Amino acid sequence: MERELAHHLLTMHSGRLGAFVEGYRFVLRYRPGDRGELRRRFDEVIDCLRALEDEFRRPVLPRQLMADLNQLLMGGILAMGREGAVPEVRVFTEILAETVTALLENNSRPFEAYDRYQENYSDRLSP
Repeated sequence: MERELAHHLLTMHSGRLGAFVEGYRFVLRYRPGDRGELRRRFDEVIDCLRALEDEFRRPVLPRQLMADLNQLLMGGILAMGREGAVPEVRVFTEILAETVTALLENNSRPFEAYDRYQENYSDRLSP
């Protein structure tokens, strides 16, 4: 994925673009029980972060990237308490937080939590 597209998609998923209904935060807010859409959009958020991994090695992160990450994490935190939220909401929020932290710390394997989540969280995922 191209860097520009990754930035655009991340901004869309964070809800900062007019196409809010297309994003991950929309599903977290209005359809926290839709496992398929939640997973599809979460996967795309992670794909965006993979494409932007080099940006996390810069001395200063772009403000827009920080704003998008904040919105995504806050959306997950708020969705955890919503009625009808599936367990994936909590799992994906934890994975996103771990991944962002690993990227910020220049961890050599920042996507390990995501790559192994089905194994590591099997007891907390919906059937």
